[in-house]
Amino acid sequence: MYEKLLKEDTQNTELYYYLSKLYIKQQNINKAIETLNKIENNIGISEFISLQKSQLYKSIGKENQALNEIKLLARRNQTESKYQIFIGDFYLNKNDIEKALLCYKKSQTINHNNPYYYIAIFNFYNKKGNNNAAIKEIKKAFNDFTLDVETKLNILEIFINNSYINNKDKKITYLLFEILLKQYPQNKKLNLFYEKFLLQQSSWKEAKLQLKIVSTYAKKNLEIWMQLLNIALNKNNIDEVIFICNNALNYFPNIPEFYLYEGLALMTKKSYKNALCIYLKGLKIISTDNTQLLSIFCEQIGNIYYKFGHKIKSFIFYEKAIHYNNKNIIALNNYAYYLSLTKKNLNKAEKMANTVINTEYDNATYIDTYLGILFKQKKYLLAKFYIENVFFKKNIMNKNILKYYSNIFYILGERDKAIYVLGKSFF
Repeated sequence: MYEKLLKEDTQNTELYYYLSKLYIKQQNINKAIETLNKIENNIGISEFISLQKSQLYKSIGKENQALNEIKLLARRNQTESKYQIFIGDFYLNKNDIEKALLCYKKSQTINHNNPYYYIAIFNFYNKKGNNNAAIKEIKKAFNDFTLDVETKLNILEIFINNSYINNKDKKITYLLFEILLKQYPQNKKLNLFYEKFLLQQSSWKEAKLQLKIVSTYAKKNLEIWMQLLNIALNKNNIDEVIFICNNALNYFPNIPEFYLYEGLALMTKKSYKNALCIYLKGLKIISTDNTQLLSIFCEQIGNIYYKFGHKIKSFIFYEKAIHYNNKNIIALNNYAYYLSLTKKNLNKAEKMANTVINTEYDNATYIDTYLGILFKQKKYLLAKFYIENVFFKKNIMNKNILKYYSNIFYILGERDKAIYVLGKSFF
């Protein structure tokens, strides 16, 4: 199709490009290169096309042609240092060490600030087996005060992306960060970069320290507070979660996540009054569009009010939670259970518990709630049906289910079966 269209429009570069991609997909590399050459005839030499041709030549073993494409770019762009690095990398891969070094040195004379030079020279000495010299070159770059912090960070980022694969490189990386942190102790970008690296290594304590350093002069940076919170949550440090959320809310009073996690942490510490206060404040700032979060807040408020014995308020908030999200399983289960204890509106409680059990049929707590409600309504046959046709068929069996099952047989007058099933519940 593309070939036919190109006969009518020989200058259509876009069609040539799509045709080359089709040839590559068909593994017809020579045709793909021929098509890319036609693009160059139309638009002239371009880095994108030349680099693609070089890769294609390399893929079919035509190393010299691959190198010539890079050399052509270098000749046409003599003030661009990266092409000398590309050529040097080519020679290094061919173990032509001396030619590689000449290219790298030429690259540095063109642009002293090119971060890729330092990575290339590091790889060069590693290839020679001279690890000490490789490290020395990187350290020399980091101690070179003519290089700005951005260049050094670029070097470090490239180094981590290209070389960070083992414990040896990890040690080098820590060393390089140490050098930069001494030079730029309050550089926000550096601190955040180091924090990100530490998190990747699961070095929670050190990562938190870096974030705290940044937070002292970047208090209104939401990302920093969120990362501090994530570290505290990952370490399950409840006091730290409360401290971070409480402080973050001074700067970000409209971020509901801080209210949510502070409330959850306070609940864990059984500080229910404070948790209630936080949830009620948070509820006021949540967008009406965020129904999932509104439901979670109302559910938690309902739980706290019930703990305080305020059943009416508790049920009002459970109703709201379910209104915002009728699939909030925790709210449905809790409301169904507490409602059943009043022995009122049992049909409503059964309906909610049934919704829960149909969603999470293997949860022991939810099973207990549902069967308990059926028993309160004396719906023993329905309970028996569920036990036999839902739970047992799905290989769900626990002591509570067996006790309910035994009670059903006893109530129905089948005492032998009741005793037999009860006996099984002890094993």
